[in-house]
Amino acid sequence: MISRKTNIPSVLLLIAAGFGIRISPWFSQMGSAVDIFLTLNILGVIGLIMIVLEAALDLKITRDKLPLILRAFFISLFLLFVTSGVVGYIIHRSAEIGFRDALLYSIPLSVMSSAIIIPSVARLNKNTKEFMIYESTFSDILGIIFFYMLLDWFQLSELKAVLIETAGKIGITVAASIVVTFALTFLFQRLFNEINYFLIFAILLLIYAVGKEFHLSALILILIFGIMINNKAIFFKGIFNRFIDDTTYETILTNIKLFVKDTAFVIRTFFFFFFGLSIAPEAFLNLSTYYVVTLILVALYAIRYFNLKIFYHAKIFPVLFIAPRGLITILLLFSIPEHLINDRFEGDITFMVIIATNLIMMFALMRQNILVKRGVIELPTDSEGELIENLDLEEEDEKDESTEVT
Repeated sequence: MISRKTNIPSVLLLIAAGFGIRISPWFSQMGSAVDIFLTLNILGVIGLIMIVLEAALDLKITRDKLPLILRAFFISLFLLFVTSGVVGYIIHRSAEIGFRDALLYSIPLSVMSSAIIIPSVARLNKNTKEFMIYESTFSDILGIIFFYMLLDWFQLSELKAVLIETAGKIGITVAASIVVTFALTFLFQRLFNEINYFLIFAILLLIYAVGKEFHLSALILILIFGIMINNKAIFFKGIFNRFIDDTTYETILTNIKLFVKDTAFVIRTFFFFFFGLSIAPEAFLNLSTYYVVTLILVALYAIRYFNLKIFYHAKIFPVLFIAPRGLITILLLFSIPEHLINDRFEGDITFMVIIATNLIMMFALMRQNILVKRGVIELPTDSEGELIENLDLEEEDEKDESTEVT
């Protein structure tokens, strides 16, 4: 509620709440009652599944949206490659570590956070909102794939072998995703009732775990599952449609969306709170990191600016500044094997980049709202000219109440 009234990203409020507990007398009384980093790992994995699935369930694939989807994909791909290389070089020179080691830290810093972007762009116009959802989702997926490719590179040593193995894993994952989606859809139709939400949740966790165990791109499996069940008309045709009861299917889909949205909200809340709890006060006093963080931020937004100028055929404000780092960045950094961790890299850099990119997004969205209120930018409307969301929150609340009564 505070986030909606002030336009401060909720992630910053949650991190601040956790950090407030960290510097309070209560934290010293907690002792070792909670393993913060283990909690972050568990919440991060579950949150990752729910957030990717939540994004997939919001995506409708139509022929007219295909150019937008492809543009978002290639922009994400290009940004990830170039940004990882440049940021990796900055870390390589500043921390005096090998370039390949530096990439282990630069890839997470190059991934945009769909967990933060998706709720933050709800009040932008429809095309911008859809582009940001696609771009951030692709950024998450591609970032995870390239990160684990890099880990394979450390093991296999030859880049060619890594590329062949990764391509094979993606192919197997896509095929498995299609089979699993059809199987789960038919299963849910026969087993679904009010108490089966956590059965769905458990099955998704099992699928993710099995995918990880076989070193497959498990998030792609989750993404394809969400996209397929949200686009029944495209994927359930012919003989497959005969096994679908439309009424039951729509009920299942509606309830899955509600369950995933609520679960993602809860997981996201606790994840960022615990992340704030993990931040040591000394992080703000390490002046040597400010120079490196500034270089990284300049690189992130400069590369993004030129990429959008070339490939994004629309106004780049506020899209340019909606590039926060968050859950994926933290989770990938925690996934670095212990024997590959380099003590020369300052962990405070990650925290400061996350805070800075979220603050930049916050000010950009505030500026956007000011321009809307002044009439410089029109309110977002749908194809029929109806307001998507009223920027006056009090009027919006009244509208919601009247809708519920109706």
